[in-house]
Amino acid sequence: MPPRNHVLLAPVTVTPTKPLTPSHLKGLLWTDVMFRATAPLAEVTYRYSPTTYHVTEQTVGFWEYLDRTRGETDYAQFSEEEIGELYVRYRSEEQPPSAKALRPYRDAIEHSGWTHPASRRLLELWTGHYKRLGMHDPGLKEHQPPGLALEQMVEQLAATGLVLDQRDCGGPVYLDLTRYGMPRAASSRRTAGPTTSPAPCASCFRSWPGTTRSSCSTTMSWTPTTSFSAAS
Repeated sequence: MPPRNHVLLAPVTVTPTKPLTPSHLKGLLWTDVMFRATAPLAEVTYRYSPTTYHVTEQTVGFWEYLDRTRGETDYAQFSEEEIGELYVRYRSEEQPPSAKALRPYRDAIEHSGWTHPASRRLLELWTGHYKRLGMHDPGLKEHQPPGLALEQMVEQLAATGLVLDQRDCGGPVYLDLTRYGMPRAASSRRTAGPTTSPAPCASCFRSWPGTTRSSCSTTMSWTPTTSFSAAS
């Protein structure tokens, strides 16, 4: 009997900052169908890690906002809608939080697997949704740290020509994933300015150390050029 193929199923996660919408559920249900339909034919690694994406600005920025404006609030009885209303208020702020303000949150995520109580409440509610819908739970409430440290990720991407590292001159690190894996042009196109948080696609590379340019292009759709701050 021939050996079974190995398949990586790795959707971008829904950040636990707001209620699940119909479009979220559509994507999650289709992912569950893919997992169940593929499992009899191949060894499926279903990688759905909220931990990997907690460090993005929309999540840690929201956590910083909650702590700054609401202090020691008990979110244990909050509904998805109530937490979502707080997220809308956070997004209405004119000035986003600084990298310095977010760094303690990212350190807590990276080194201890900490999750803010508001997001823990959402993940608890979502686990109930998964159960009621009969969906496979890929570990919503589990700590699933990335397989690579940030500097290791940058080094590996640099070795394959996928990053433009400008930290020596005070700039960011650009993650350049061109459409269909085509070679990058001599002059790197800048379609996003420097930000204070890792881009989702940068986070996913940390999560799956063995991922290559060709394998990524078959599993996800990428923004052609994204930037993130490796120093934050």
